[in-house]
Amino acid sequence: MTFFCRAAQLDKLGMVIDFKVMKSTLCEFLEREWDHKMLIWEKDPWADALRAVDPEGVLLVPFNPTAEQLANHLLRVVGPKVLPPEITLVRVQMDETRKCSAIAEL
Repeated sequence: MTFFCRAAQLDKLGMVIDFKVMKSTLCEFLEREWDHKMLIWEKDPWADALRAVDPEGVLLVPFNPTAEQLANHLLRVVGPKVLPPEITLVRVQMDETRKCSAIAEL
């Protein structure tokens, strides 16, 4: 996964965003919310049964969790929620394999 951020101006150190801020916001969200979990669309017919078997390991999401939809959710929902207001997440690249990626961008 690759995140691309933009700011209206560089900070006093000449950066758009310090990588430790990206790690403590975007990367921390991924590790806390999605890492080691099965993401499944809440409308999937197996959703309730899977949650009953493993309530901690199965996470229901309001969209079909394709790479494209996951990237779009990170771009439009998660980024604005977790990043400082002066930083805009403008592109998310979700790699399915070394050769195949999905990109969501503003």
